[in-house]
Amino acid sequence: MPDRIFASTLACGCAAAGGRVELTGCAPALYAPVLEILGQMGCRVEPAGDTVRISRFGRLHGAGRVFTGAYPALATDAAPLLAAAMLCADSESSIEDVIFERRFGCAEGFCRLGAQAETAGRVLTIAPGGHLCGTVVEAPDLRGGAALVLAGLAARGTTVITHPAHIDRGYAGFTEILAGLGAQIRRESAPGNGSVKKTSAKNKFVLQSGQKDDTIQLYKYSIELFLCEKRRFTITYPMEDKSYGTHARRRNG
Repeated sequence: MPDRIFASTLACGCAAAGGRVELTGCAPALYAPVLEILGQMGCRVEPAGDTVRISRFGRLHGAGRVFTGAYPALATDAAPLLAAAMLCADSESSIEDVIFERRFGCAEGFCRLGAQAETAGRVLTIAPGGHLCGTVVEAPDLRGGAALVLAGLAARGTTVITHPAHIDRGYAGFTEILAGLGAQIRRESAPGNGSVKKTSAKNKFVLQSGQKDDTIQLYKYSIELFLCEKRRFTITYPMEDKSYGTHARRRNG
């Protein structure tokens, strides 16, 4: 079975950071609610067979109020990912998760990044006017941690994300896929110890992005993700336009 949440992550990442992405191997119908909401927010979504092309070069608009639900409704795991894209919108959005009570543990991290976000019960509300700037945030859980990575891609400056073990638990080949979308990315060991231990609370991601134009384009950014104690990711844009397998590739913009 294709991973519709991984596909949703990449789609929301494109919406948050800007650019054009083609996703293959996961039928758009499997995550149709995510694609529909991104389309309403101003992304161009072009499904075809098991492929979808997503692009966002203009402004994002708020999605109004949306709700999660049992399949085929909007997946609860996709809610924080959509929220990361909503941080960049020019009008209000809110998401209510009817599945889990504490789905939006990432809200605190959003606020630390400069977003106008608040939770009330199961509802996360995001107001326009926030300016995302890099800071230190903690991954509270798997999808919340991934949502903070997406927010970090859209933020100015350097973002440090601690407790990345949550993210690693649910995303196989995350760095390789991001590299396929135009990033220069590597995972390396921290100096001082040749052995690699399990990821601890001292490990962290660091994302660094440069100043952006009003028209946001994914391939123009500089981003670094570090796992500082034992491993680290480093991402830097731009790079040559290439195709990377069947899962994801950057399209000429």
